[in-house]
Amino acid sequence: MGGKPGGGHCGRAPFRKRTKARQYAVQMLYCSEMAEESPAKTAENFWKSFPGEEQSVMDFAGNLLAEAYPNISQDDALIGQFISKNWSFDRVGLVEKCIMRLAVNELFRGDAPVYAVMNDYVTLAKSFGDDKSASFVNGVLESIRAKFSIERGNDERKEQDKD
Repeated sequence: MGGKPGGGHCGRAPFRKRTKARQYAVQMLYCSEMAEESPAKTAENFWKSFPGEEQSVMDFAGNLLAEAYPNISQDDALIGQFISKNWSFDRVGLVEKCIMRLAVNELFRGDAPVYAVMNDYVTLAKSFGDDKSASFVNGVLESIRAKFSIERGNDERKEQDKD
């Protein structure tokens, strides 16, 4: 899960900062899962490799990780509902799981435009996996987006859980 997040500034700095932060969050969640350590401990160690990173990027990545981690079981169950009948969640690669966990969490709880969120995570799936990974992640995320008619500030899963 190496690679240096894309940067640059060209007038789109806030978008690029969020894109970079999403990549860091995926890497941190992956590391946390592999090392079987808390996200806080992972983040502490992770940022030692990026001493010059902007605080806003670190904060956004840290928030994504901190918000997604407590919801992993719930989000895994949701993701599992949108995986092909010929496949199972257990067979999904850890990279794709981490990407979808963060994406689902941000889709339901974030403030960025839905398609910007989806595009970033699908692009990350392509970067860390391959075209099949990207297609798989896109299909699952699009199915979830459509099923829940996701709008900002509206976490319909909580409403569904009350039924």
